[in-house]
Parts: sequence; C-alpha cells; structure tokens
Amino acid sequence: DWCNECGNCVTFCPTSGAPYREKPHVYFDKSAFETEKDGFFAERTAKGLRLQAYHNGRCYGLAKTTNGWTFSSDQFKIEMDASGMDIRDIESISGLAFEADLELMVRMKVILEGVERMGL
Repeated sequence: DWCNECGNCVTFCPTSGAPYREKPHVYFDKSAFETEKDGFFAERTAKGLRLQAYHNGRCYGLAKTTNGWTFSSDQFKIEMDASGMDIRDIESISGLAFEADLELMVRMKVILEGVERMGL
C-alpha cells in the first residue's frame, strides 16, 4: 500500500534490484486490493489466516486452517495437508472441469507464511 511505483527504490535498493517490479504487492487495505485487482491481501478471520490474490483477472484464496490449507477460486476448492503439498480433496464448484495453477498456490503459501511471521 505504501508503494506508488515511482522507481526511486531502484537507486537505493541494497540488493541492486527494482523491488516495486520484482516483489509481490501485498495490500493492507482491502478496498485498494479490490480496486486495483492485482497482488495479494492478507487477513485474519475467525477461521484463521487467509490470503487473497488476483491472478490473470481471477480471484483466488488460500486459507491456513487447523487441518491444513484450502486453495480456492470461484471454480474449485482444494484441501491440502499441513505441509500444503499433499492434496486430500478436490471439489469443482460448478461441477465442470477446471484448471488450478498450483504454482500460484505455492507462491501464496510462501507469502502467507511470511505475513504470519510478521505477526498478522
């Protein structure tokens, strides 16, 4: 939320990178996340920690629960074990075939674990 993508960070970045282009954009404000329709939004809910992401025009969710992880969209719901790598159940929301980008799920898991370590 604090980045306006001006590019000034490129001149003083200790890793000689362009963080505003290379790092994930995690919003602190849900309305900004929903307006921009890109990046990630983390929140703590009554059920646990949850991360939402816009990817290729579609919204995805990843929730950490007491039993493991749930990766979902408007098309599917995938339940995984605590490591997040073994799939326990797959459900099609519409009953139709779908494709799930598991690379996105792994990226979301890494971001959510980082947010959790920061104390959200």
